[in-house]
Amino acid sequence: MAQDTGSLVRPEPAQLGEKAGQAAARKTMAAYAICLLKRNRGGVMFYLGTFPGSAEANKRAARLSVSDCIDNGSLQFSESAFRGAAYQALYRQEFAFKSVDSVADRASPDYTAGSDSTQEKDLQAIGLRQFSDCVVRASPLGVHTLAVSVVGSGQENSAFGALAPNLSACLPKGQTLAFSRNILRNALVEVLYRLRVSDPLSKQGQK
Repeated sequence: MAQDTGSLVRPEPAQLGEKAGQAAARKTMAAYAICLLKRNRGGVMFYLGTFPGSAEANKRAARLSVSDCIDNGSLQFSESAFRGAAYQALYRQEFAFKSVDSVADRASPDYTAGSDSTQEKDLQAIGLRQFSDCVVRASPLGVHTLAVSVVGSGQENSAFGALAPNLSACLPKGQTLAFSRNILRNALVEVLYRLRVSDPLSKQGQK
């Protein structure tokens, strides 16, 4: 499994052979994640409990590798690409055909859990998820539409276009959006999934 290098906002895309285009690579990764989720859901969930890009995350992701989930050739991808595909597979499995309610009453997950606050890449991963949290709360239906869209399709383009005002509104003043489309989609869907499966604040207060 390829390791992430450099800035988190410029990750290596999943690749099946040297000639695979970015959209094709994303579709390949999506199919791989769906296959792994069917074969080893517990292992995938255990892996998703790690902090993005950490040594433990890479180790657990590598252990999940199943050759039966690859049609041919060898699949090389960054850990962040696999994490995003796994969350999207989970979301579509659990919420694709369910109505989208407000997530305003849901507590945000601890996006810092398992991180090293001295590492720039960890700070970037945290910041990306905090930014995504803002966008998801502003438009859960918009992010849902993105989550169920086909990668590289006109529907995906339209979903991003509809979210543009929310993306701009959630940016800290004076900053610009530097994330690749794939990383941004992955983070938005991850946060939407995590918010939808979390307990409402009212229920948490009763524990």
